[in-house]
Amino acid sequence: MPIKFVSNDAKTTVYLQSSENGTYGLVAAGHGTWTVSAEPNNEWFVTSLNPTEAYLSAEQLLVLGVDFCVAKVGTVPPQVVLPESGATIAPVLLATMTVGTGLAATGVGLEIRRRRSDD
Repeated sequence: MPIKFVSNDAKTTVYLQSSENGTYGLVAAGHGTWTVSAEPNNEWFVTSLNPTEAYLSAEQLLVLGVDFCVAKVGTVPPQVVLPESGATIAPVLLATMTVGTGLAATGVGLEIRRRRSDD
């Protein structure tokens, strides 16, 4: 399912695709409040709060539990599909998160060094 992330200043919009088990994650997102929304195709509709917000800061680097419930159009009663409980992070996503965190830390270190050399 497509997941949309919009930064609090609306200058950055990122679209991701959830995995088969419903997990998703935005790596190396900037600090601030992000509006997160599920955007299913016309065969599905969202039954939970959509959009919702996620806040990231230096103290809050990870946000969990931003989940969406969806139901198939035309099912009576609607069959609600939840993200797979206890789903593990896909190895590729974990590797991407690790590399992204490393790159972000390197960038911060280089910026600190540059600012010290300018003084």
